[in-house]
Amino acid sequence: MHEALTLATPDEPEPVDHERRYSDLRRLVVDSGLIEKDFGFYFLKILFNLCLLSFGISALFVFRVSWVQIPNCVFLAFVATQLGFIVHDAGHQQIFNSNWKNQVVSILHANLLLGVSSSWWNNTHNRHHKSPNQLELDPDIDFLVLAFSEDQAKQKRGIARFIVRYQAFFFFPLLLLEVPTLKCESIRYLVRNKVEHPVVEWSFMIANYVVCAAVLVSCLGIGWAIVFAVCQQAIFGVFLGLVFVTNHKGMPLLEKETAMDFLERQVITARNIRGALLIDYLYGGLSCQVEHHLFPNIPLTKLRDAQQVVRSYCESHGLAYYETGVVRAYLEVLTHLHEVGASLRPAS
Repeated sequence: MHEALTLATPDEPEPVDHERRYSDLRRLVVDSGLIEKDFGFYFLKILFNLCLLSFGISALFVFRVSWVQIPNCVFLAFVATQLGFIVHDAGHQQIFNSNWKNQVVSILHANLLLGVSSSWWNNTHNRHHKSPNQLELDPDIDFLVLAFSEDQAKQKRGIARFIVRYQAFFFFPLLLLEVPTLKCESIRYLVRNKVEHPVVEWSFMIANYVVCAAVLVSCLGIGWAIVFAVCQQAIFGVFLGLVFVTNHKGMPLLEKETAMDFLERQVITARNIRGALLIDYLYGGLSCQVEHHLFPNIPLTKLRDAQQVVRSYCESHGLAYYETGVVRAYLEVLTHLHEVGASLRPAS
């Protein structure tokens, strides 16, 4: 298990210019042309996603028999995950150089197509990027019914304490509730915070809920519409969780007060997934998590090329660059969760 790290001051024969380390790496990446946008790719990806979405919606109207909709439910959950990757990339300015164009793409995909707030997502995700795996600062390791350190586990009470005790077994079932949680957080964020385009965000989210309900009820009837919606959202949550859980969970945790330069912080807390085109497609490019965190605005088509530069640089500077296979990544996450929960289980 990766325990929380505290500020370390190892003896070094020569002082390291931490600020220059990252600037030198960035210069290598920029000089390689890896920061340049790839609008053509994203245009085709968005078009392909919309075609997939249209196919799934058409199947609702064409095949009215309820059991035929079971694979369509899974298919639309997969499509929703791909739409979510566009929200993520637009939020990081990966698609356009212009901020407002990325914002339009983000709002259309998040609020209108997925029913979540673009502003909420960007705020939460940017806080995560600023302090990955840093206790009390990273929202992605702050959950009501999960713990990623023993201190977090011991603070849990009631049903949350019971779940954390066996959280390795509860983790994947809990992902079934991920999307409803995201939507509730989106609504709460829009209610409590001033956003740049409140009318647009609210209007698009409400339109998503109304249109989805109307289509499902008209095609399947009220009963099957509810079943379909619940199942599709639950499977969508599992797909999202399978992608995002491998990025940082089970990697070193940092205490809130830990002082560490940007380069080291981003590298040691992230996990890459080994693979090729299929893996990168299924993970939306987040299989190159180290490179994504170091250079969030790199388009996903160039992350594998950036990996060659980053990995070589990290190795030459003694930084712990980590990459593993898909199965091993999930085993590491579950092992970490199980070990954290052990502090709450009675000694055998």
